[in-house]
Amino acid sequence: MRQRSTVTRFAIAALLVGALPGLALAQQRRGPDLDETMAELTEKLELEEVQATQIRELLLVQNEESRKMMEEARASGQGRSAFGAMRERMQEMRQATDTKIKALLTETQAARYEEVLAERAAARRSRRGQGGPPGAPRGT
Repeated sequence: MRQRSTVTRFAIAALLVGALPGLALAQQRRGPDLDETMAELTEKLELEEVQATQIRELLLVQNEESRKMMEEARASGQGRSAFGAMRERMQEMRQATDTKIKALLTETQAARYEEVLAERAAARRSRRGQGGPPGAPRGT
């Protein structure tokens, strides 16, 4: 029984680690931290200081909300269903944050931001093994 519990926890953790980076660039996850993310965005988007400060604040708020959602899901005692609902809420939050970030950018910067998001999504898929959820058929 203990082994099954450990396997279940590991599976949930793996799903969350795979889901969280999907779109927020600076969520609590394995990978770049907020400073690294901001350095990357500042360089690739050629952010002005004001833009960088505003984006950092948006990402800090998102990080805090993500942390709270994770704590709520853990404390709920509802297991997978709580984490599934949390994942959906986090995805919505990431999309809202991305929209707010794009509103701070010029058209050129916003286009480059989309490219950065796509690059990160591709990197996540390659780390998971050619994309798709765990257990999905690989390659053709």
